[in-house]
Amino acid sequence: MEYTICFIDEPSQLDYCPIFHVNQFNWGGDYRPETFGQMAYLHDKGFILKMTCMEINPVCHHENDNDPVYLDSAMEAFLALCPPSDYYFNFEFNAKGALLAKYGNGRHGRTFFTEEQLQQIPRDVHLLEDRWEITLLFPETVLKQYFPDFQATENYKIRLNFFKLAEGEEMTHFASYAPIQSPKPDFHLPQFFAEGILKA
Repeated sequence: MEYTICFIDEPSQLDYCPIFHVNQFNWGGDYRPETFGQMAYLHDKGFILKMTCMEINPVCHHENDNDPVYLDSAMEAFLALCPPSDYYFNFEFNAKGALLAKYGNGRHGRTFFTEEQLQQIPRDVHLLEDRWEITLLFPETVLKQYFPDFQATENYKIRLNFFKLAEGEEMTHFASYAPIQSPKPDFHLPQFFAEGILKA
């Protein structure tokens, strides 16, 4: 799978970027909320991501950054900026805008973002009658602290996947953008990430 990450000059242009759908329910389940999004590269700023879930009254108990938001109704973006390295970010967020962010090369031993780094990731959350949506900016200045060789240039390729889930006891479900071949729920499998390519 391949997703085109467009270069844009202002956030409003994100609405014209390609849409991805988080519709691979790799581990079954009857609860399958429609989830989709768009991602672009905002010139001289960083990656900007908007995700929407057609979900009414999403489960949302956690309010603080680096809380276990995956136990709520959450959406997530996993980004590996310098393939073939298996080091990647996991950004996980709920309908209150609480953000869990880590870096590492597998499920275990991952490093939490600091409070200072999290404060540099702006979030805009809207809880509407039939959906909730969130827009985040992942600043280049923060990303390059982990991937100093990353360059946002034409045709640069990254690896990525997007998710919708709730691991808690309420409305448990697991969905991904790129399909995952695993006997049990596990998003931390970079071998199943899709390709993202930066395009003007």
